Amino acid sequence: MKRFDIACPCGHGFSMYAREGALIACPYCGKETVLPFSDANGDKKSLEEASSEIISEGGVYFSGAR
Repeated sequence: MKRFDIACPCGHGFSMYAREGALIACPYCGKETVLPFSDANGDKKSLEEASSEIISEGGVYFSGAR
């Protein structure tokens, strides 16, 4: 389960723990919506990209320091 922060078109916002793709209802107006699926690698770089970036900045990829 994952925490979702939801902004309903009715103007209310709420948080809920649910599974991705679940059908949930706004506790204020009852409007139903399907929670989105997240992309597992959406914001992550590959190991090669990250290592190349660190080396180009003059660091050593295995040091852990930036």
